[in-house]
Amino acid sequence: MAALYKQRWQIELFFKWIKQHLKLKHYFGCSENAVRLQIYSALLAFLLLHAYRRHSCATGSIYEFATQLAYSLFERPAAMLKAAERRRNQAKLRIAMGSLQL
Repeated sequence: MAALYKQRWQIELFFKWIKQHLKLKHYFGCSENAVRLQIYSALLAFLLLHAYRRHSCATGSIYEFATQLAYSLFERPAAMLKAAERRRNQAKLRIAMGSLQL
């Protein structure tokens, strides 16, 4: 009986870890397969994020790293912004030069 309770307790600890680290508050499917797929995909995303964090030598928690990564995905790098500004300036110059030639 004690061994069964210990196994049950390990399952409870596993689900507690899942809720804390994988941010799974509710499951989208009701079937065993749907829950299993959601856990696997969340675990895979967590492991990939963890590996990328270690590879980039970032400090801080995985949550902070994920937040920074999410923000950086939607930002345009400075080089792209400067290239766009250069294109706009060149277009203005072409228009100005075209208006001078009669």
